[in-house]
Amino acid sequence: MAVCELFIVYCTLHGHVRTLAEAQKRGASAVPGVHVSLYRVPNDGRPACSSSRSSAQQPGNIPEIEPHQLAEADGFLFGFPLYFGNVPASFQALWDHTTALWTKGALTGKLAGTFFSASGFNSGQETAVLSFMTTLANHGIIYMPLGSASHLLLGSEEPHGCSAFGAGTLAGHTNERTPSQLELLVAEFQGHLFAQTLLDLTMARRQSSGMLSAVELTKMYASCKLPGVAIATTNTAAVAATSAAVMAMERDQALVCGGGGARVPFVPAC
Repeated sequence: MAVCELFIVYCTLHGHVRTLAEAQKRGASAVPGVHVSLYRVPNDGRPACSSSRSSAQQPGNIPEIEPHQLAEADGFLFGFPLYFGNVPASFQALWDHTTALWTKGALTGKLAGTFFSASGFNSGQETAVLSFMTTLANHGIIYMPLGSASHLLLGSEEPHGCSAFGAGTLAGHTNERTPSQLELLVAEFQGHLFAQTLLDLTMARRQSSGMLSAVELTKMYASCKLPGVAIATTNTAAVAATSAAVMAMERDQALVCGGGGARVPFVPAC
């Protein structure tokens, strides 16, 4: 049963960001209760460097995102290539058409993360994300960085395009490089971590707003087959205790229930 909606929205010209988006989806889809959808942002008409486009570059059956559709999601993972330290015009154009959503506060409180592709190490990954955060702030969207949650970010043996702001890849100045196994693993990990956090946030909000009772919340977690969560009993005190434990987060980001439950473990698929 889908509890929340996650949109992975990306724009790509040479296929690098789409490859990362697919890895993000693999990780996010492993979290029960989260429905994940891929959407693409149309490019701004610039041709690719090569006249022969690979299958990774083709849009395939990925639908284009419409601005009004953003209101349907509980959270987003936004992916884009970097141009001179900023997001591409096609990605910015999507947000230029969200005035109607802004006036209604339709995106307030939603969760967002980022991932990206750049030609090299000094291509402006940080500046692009920091610039994009002004858009998120105006819409009231909560930004969730990747941070140092994955140990893969801490090594220096292999060059990669990932950072605390999100998964990334180095495309090279002629776009000859494809995402490495390490970069795909980080993208998959980010998708999984983001989806799990989005699920926890959605559940907590629904309970605190009165949309879910303690019994309903516990049953919903059980229906998602999260480890350590038992079906609610007729004992009201036990239900309340279980529900409260479900909402608790340990420092290592384990989901606790009954003293021994754990979050859905991240198992890389790639």
